[in-house]
Amino acid sequence: MNKLKRMIVVGAAAGILFCGCQAAIDTETPVPYDDSKDKLLADAETKVAYYEGLAVNLQDRLLEVQSALYTSRAEYDALYALYQASNKEPSNEASGSSTSTAVDSFRYIKENGGVTVTAYLGKSKEVVLPTHIDGLPVLAVFDRAFSQNTDITSITLPEGVESIGWFAFSGCTSLQTVTLPASVQTISYGAFDNCNKDLTVVCPEKSYARQYAQSYGLKAK
Repeated sequence: MNKLKRMIVVGAAAGILFCGCQAAIDTETPVPYDDSKDKLLADAETKVAYYEGLAVNLQDRLLEVQSALYTSRAEYDALYALYQASNKEPSNEASGSSTSTAVDSFRYIKENGGVTVTAYLGKSKEVVLPTHIDGLPVLAVFDRAFSQNTDITSITLPEGVESIGWFAFSGCTSLQTVTLPASVQTISYGAFDNCNKDLTVVCPEKSYARQYAQSYGLKAK
């Protein structure tokens, strides 16, 4: 009888223990979902997208730089070729006009059916460009062609000259008068920088040269 009671007590205790464990399992707080891996994956995808976009932008920028370099190189080659041509020995052929400065006082190049004066070699204080050189019309004065010449007091460009280059007469501190024809359509930057403060531009009314002179505060008549 005592043995039977013991078995009943042990069985009851085991049942209570089992039920308690089950209840503890059922009431245990659930483990929250760990989304760190998903975040890590999302961060990785964001970084990949960022670096891909950066690579595309860098490629675009590289193309822009290469294009600018190509353009600059082409411009440099053109100017260098012009410079080399301007250093050739000048022609001694006389000008067609007796009032013009001698042709051999100039360096020049022939292009586009005309002549571009690239430098003045003479010593005259009053310079008159010839209308033609080697049978071709004088169409332009190149960059710095007369720059820093402190002897010239006047210069006359003939009808037919269309353009004046960058700093063409800059630093001509004795230059008092420059005569420009109606044919001039372009006067580039700094053409008369640091010239005589009393410089007067002689040019036709309503011409481009007159508008240029007035816009830069030069005397015009």
